[in-house]
Amino acid sequence: MFETLFTCPGVLRRHREGPLAAERAAYLSELAAQGMARGTILRRSSYCLCVAVELQRWPSHQCFDEDDVEALAAAWAAKRSARGRASSPRWPKEHFRFTATGFLRSLGRLRAAPAAEFGRYDAELADFITAQQEGRWLSEETLYNTGARATEAAQLTVADLALGTSPSARFEGKGRKIRTCPLWSRTAKLLRELLGARIDGPRESPVFLNVRGQPITRYGIHALVARTVDKAAETVPSLRDKPVSPHTIRHTTAVHLLRAGVDINTIRAWLGHVSLETTNRYAEVDLEMKAKALETCAVTGPDPAPTLAARWRTDGDLMSFLTFL
Repeated sequence: MFETLFTCPGVLRRHREGPLAAERAAYLSELAAQGMARGTILRRSSYCLCVAVELQRWPSHQCFDEDDVEALAAAWAAKRSARGRASSPRWPKEHFRFTATGFLRSLGRLRAAPAAEFGRYDAELADFITAQQEGRWLSEETLYNTGARATEAAQLTVADLALGTSPSARFEGKGRKIRTCPLWSRTAKLLRELLGARIDGPRESPVFLNVRGQPITRYGIHALVARTVDKAAETVPSLRDKPVSPHTIRHTTAVHLLRAGVDINTIRAWLGHVSLETTNRYAEVDLEMKAKALETCAVTGPDPAPTLAARWRTDGDLMSFLTFL
């Protein structure tokens, strides 16, 4: 696997000779099989090597829970910052934590989170956890309804929602561009149920929370979609062979809008793109649409009669003149 990623001999040797090389190669191969982009795998491979180095400090049979992974990422980020590698360790730490979680899971060394103890939470949080267990998580439906990016959905606040007669959601996209997307009445109703008493609370409070009652991150959105796909695969087995992510839902929104006859400029505004070229990459015309387009211009009726030879070809004087030109 490393040979397909790295061309620099020094980098290739470092990954080959690093700790847990076979396990790291298997993990990266699994990501490639899921359809992950090569650039993302390259970044993941660098963090995976860092994780493997940190794991050397622990017994090979040691299992980790979420708190252990968080502490591992914090310690690594602090050492990295102390060496002057980053002025702010936030994003490297998040990448490290996310990669460590996936790698440890592939090694079978990630402990499942314990069940929530309701006695430790107040009534509002207990109601929230019950809502999750009843399947009333709205982030996937919100992603499909609005075509929002995972980061945009994670940053959605109560102030960004208008759940009245014309429900809508306001998102801040790339380049701090603000756009407003309409919501289905069903989505608005479920959002009101999800928020409950929080809808009248602080306007800056986030809409989507994790199991601990904290603001969900984009990584949490990815994990939530993955769990939903795993559950859906029980009834639709073909989903097990398809990489589904929040971006897949965003792409699906664009294609379904295109199939519904929405013009490409409206789709561009809906998704928050600057140029139409980006929208065209999201909403590529699929085979079904091409077949329908072909049907609209199909030639009907009997086959045309064979074309008779042109009369000028039978004119001997004209043909002689043309021959001597």
